[in-house]
Amino acid sequence: MKKVKVLLLLGILCVWVVSCLAPKMFQPAAEKTTQATKPTAVEGVGAATLPTVDAVKTASTQFATIPMLPTKIPTLLPTLTPTIVSWVIRTPNAPVALPTVKANVDDLLKANGGCSLPCWWKIEPGKTSFTTAFNQLSPLTTFIAIRKSDDMDWLDAEFRFPEPEANSSQEITITYKVENEIIQLIEINPGDINQYRFSQLLKDYGNPEEVWVEGLIDPTSNNPFIVYFYYPQKGIIATFWVDAVDLGDKLQVCPGKISPIVLVLWEPDGFESFIDFTGNTYGLDYIRKENRSLISLEQSTNQTLVEISENNCFETPKKLWPVR
Repeated sequence: MKKVKVLLLLGILCVWVVSCLAPKMFQPAAEKTTQATKPTAVEGVGAATLPTVDAVKTASTQFATIPMLPTKIPTLLPTLTPTIVSWVIRTPNAPVALPTVKANVDDLLKANGGCSLPCWWKIEPGKTSFTTAFNQLSPLTTFIAIRKSDDMDWLDAEFRFPEPEANSSQEITITYKVENEIIQLIEINPGDINQYRFSQLLKDYGNPEEVWVEGLIDPTSNNPFIVYFYYPQKGIIATFWVDAVDLGDKLQVCPGKISPIVLVLWEPDGFESFIDFTGNTYGLDYIRKENRSLISLEQSTNQTLVEISENNCFETPKKLWPVR
């Protein structure tokens, strides 16, 4: 019995030693404790409680950073399945001449195929089959890539379409997340489309249930900020990327006339917070690494959405945001 007690004490001692050394040995530099003055670490309304990668559904950790800002367009739709397979390039069905394609894409952009978000170009999340979408859209594409799971339960598909302007070589990218042959989620990089600009989206779809502001102070990158509109009851996330202007002790952010860099659409199936949805869908581990802050609009500024829509801009105290 005495020997057992000794072994137990030794085991406890080892655990204590490891727990003391682990933070120093393994803690990433980007996860250092934020000063108490940072609002994103404050519990309560508007404070961001973000899930970890390993336990998105069961645990949450407070921290003051969010999505990695890419050089051009962020990819907000990584696969939810751990088994990754290679992308396979597909050939469009009966491709159409480029001028005709551009005219058709222009019509789709202007009228959205006669439907409202979260429907996109007659494709409805939760209802439309991937076969239907492929047959309908592939003649208009310049590029198609597909990857499937081994058991064929899910696939990701990326379609690219030419922008309608005659002299433009830019493309519109649409990614579909498909499960059991049904499109579940659509991610669009829509380009400069007037009907989905910040102010117009508010007029057409009303105030979002949640609005979040993400950013940091980095003069070398023009102080990049992102504003998120989250409509869980409609199945819409609109992401606006805008550079903030330094006004001394404040920053000015002007998203009013900007089109979203990304629209994420899905069939709404109940209320889920922005933090839970993005954590479960994307994983937010990169937030810490980029040392960015995610703050609710209410905490970011004393201006309302109506005022921001009318003035196209809002101001936020510089002290709220981390400096790179």
